[in-house]
Amino acid sequence: DERTDGRHAEVVWTEDWREDAARRDFTINAMSCDADGAVHDYFGGADDLRAGRVRFVGDARTRIEEDALRLLRFFRFQARYGRVPPEPALLATISGCLGMIDRLSAERIWSELRRILAGPALIPTLALMGRAGMLAACLPALSGRETAALSLLRCLPAEETGDPLPRLPALIAGPGL
Repeated sequence: DERTDGRHAEVVWTEDWREDAARRDFTINAMSCDADGAVHDYFGGADDLRAGRVRFVGDARTRIEEDALRLLRFFRFQARYGRVPPEPALLATISGCLGMIDRLSAERIWSELRRILAGPALIPTLALMGRAGMLAACLPALSGRETAALSLLRCLPAEETGDPLPRLPALIAGPGL
């Protein structure tokens, strides 16, 4: 990226795979495979995938400042691939970047929230988002009511993945249902 406003970037194309991988969000997304089947893993993505660890490539704050959507993408990837909790310093970095959510359109926020609500590990993921302040940043009506809202969601069918539409009103309504 030559320049970015936290969502849109002016890019310069490269044929250097490592340089391209260095601008990816997570180490597991920075892996690539060439036409001969050789895997290129410059940042330990395969080890992170095996360990169930979601890490940003390089400095997390830098990656988030390049694209604020990465704030939400982190939680979606953590729900799907994360088997170990994120480092407290990473959650603190995410919490420190929450003001960037305002740069995102409602459609982009919903696109990621929908995937989180439909995906695996719903309650632990939403609890983690609540601890980081992400739920209140995305859904201001939840501010201060995250725990009660999560309690209501626990009453929904416990399938690993599901339809996000019934989960959203349950989350937002919380104890007011």
